[in-house]
Amino acid sequence: MRVVTTNCRAPQIGPASAPARSPTRDATSGRTGRPARGRPRGPRQSPPGPRWPSASTAGSGRQPTAYSWDPAPVRVLLLGGTSEASALARRLAGRSDLELTTSLAGLTAERAPLPGEVRIGGFGGSEGLRAYLERTGVDVVIDATHPFARRMRWHAAEACDALGLPRVRLERPPWTPEDGDSWTPVPTVEAAADAVWDASRVFLTIGRRELAPFARHPHVWFLVRAIHPPEGLALQHVHVVLARGPFAEDDERRLLVEHRIDTLVTKNSGGDAAAAKLAAARALGVRVVIVERPPSPPGPSAQTVDEAVDWLSRTRPDRTAAGYTP
Repeated sequence: MRVVTTNCRAPQIGPASAPARSPTRDATSGRTGRPARGRPRGPRQSPPGPRWPSASTAGSGRQPTAYSWDPAPVRVLLLGGTSEASALARRLAGRSDLELTTSLAGLTAERAPLPGEVRIGGFGGSEGLRAYLERTGVDVVIDATHPFARRMRWHAAEACDALGLPRVRLERPPWTPEDGDSWTPVPTVEAAADAVWDASRVFLTIGRRELAPFARHPHVWFLVRAIHPPEGLALQHVHVVLARGPFAEDDERRLLVEHRIDTLVTKNSGGDAAAAKLAAARALGVRVVIVERPPSPPGPSAQTVDEAVDWLSRTRPDRTAAGYTP
């Protein structure tokens, strides 16, 4: 097995006024988390005045006397790991009315710095996430995890529903086939492996953790691209390229030609950063086996950062939902 490392990292863009903070460890859970400040991170007392317009003043044309006074910012938990999550964190950083924590799974050792508080590591399922939300007094959850992070999406929905917390799913639109595409949509990676039995040279861009099903085809030559080296790789004929996108269409086309690829296997992650390989496959007549997204839990959703910011501005957190006392 040959491993080739290339440097395709995109330049990091972000405001110079929002320096990154190093992840710290949560003393109560053993995981990295938000550092302690001058007050406890658990449930707090609601302020004496109403945070939002009361029923007696809303719609009456009169301004509520206590509406503009509330020293407690809204605590936002951003479940990240995508470019949209990073962009949203930069948009929300520095707002005095918000207290933002971005949570990352920690699967990628190298990542772009983020503004605000950063928490690294899992929660321990939906129950662990629920306990974290109660302990830290989170008001609002924005789920901007990867479209294929199925378990995290459902854990977030279950925990928020149990506590009555507002939650929105920020997810980029999926790719759709265009004229000249030759797509074979499949529901799972296992089905994708079944679909390449008649291929000769296959380009796998599905990450490094789900390659095992393709080992059932010893006659197929595979090109694998991943950020980190795959472990326990069982493919008989394989060439590994280590690289991080985004990639230019010309480079993708050159790669397909160089390795004489006849089939591309990818997940329908959507977005512009990874779309170049689809355009290259279209131009060269390469078949694409594309894994469809798993279903998402019901609830409000946003397709862009602007939509997520608009949802946040319209959302009124219930200060009694996650352990607050009136």
